[in-house]
Amino acid sequence: MVKFFAKFLARKIKKFAGRNNSGSITVKHRGGGSKRNYWFVDFRRRLFNQAGVIQRINRDSNRTGLIALVLYKESGLFSYVLCPVDNKQGDIIKSVSKADDFDFFYSGFSTMLRNVSSGVPIHNIEVENSNGAKIARAAGTYGVVVRKLCLKNGKKIVGVRLPSKRVYYVSEKVFATLGKVSNPGHIFSVLFKAGQNRWRGIRPHVRGVAMNPVDHPHGGGEGKSSGGRSSVSCWGKKTKGYKTLKFKKKKKIQ
Repeated sequence: MVKFFAKFLARKIKKFAGRNNSGSITVKHRGGGSKRNYWFVDFRRRLFNQAGVIQRINRDSNRTGLIALVLYKESGLFSYVLCPVDNKQGDIIKSVSKADDFDFFYSGFSTMLRNVSSGVPIHNIEVENSNGAKIARAAGTYGVVVRKLCLKNGKKIVGVRLPSKRVYYVSEKVFATLGKVSNPGHIFSVLFKAGQNRWRGIRPHVRGVAMNPVDHPHGGGEGKSSGGRSSVSCWGKKTKGYKTLKFKKKKKIQ
């Protein structure tokens, strides 16, 4: 019965091999790979005060963390959620809107940040209320509540220290899940043969230092060279230590 309902929470993914809608390659070295399904994961967790029982824990081919199939017995609904480290099959998880609705919060419980104490690890963090979680969704990642502030206009915000050590301020009304994302050992995984990359849809690519100067900024030189500069792409754009998040001018918190 569980398998029957779980299959409706997945669909097949069509591959585009790194090409956009006009057929131009925008992401290099992509193509092939094993067939995949996309599992619909509930990042909003808005089934309030309904106890959900974890039926099974699956590996998702599209993300590094594990996902858990949850059955909400009151409504009879199934959904996939990100599985925290400490949860296992048979555990109960819940989404609580008010702190008074439950005496104590366990790993896997989802609630507003205003109900979370400082120093408690959280993941699956929203940026805007009801928009679904955007932060700390990869394997082993989590954030920590470090401070709660009240601005002059009466708006209350919460400072969350992210895995990058940056403190990000969000509204106290956004939801987050207690605990850390499962599969923290993902960073230590080792590929045992080249075919494993091909299974993942990653095609072979040539090092820039092995090319000629006309083909890559790292090319050329007498004998084996290290490139002579920080790692860049074929077009000279930095590839290591390059900040992808655009920082706006800092405003003083009043």
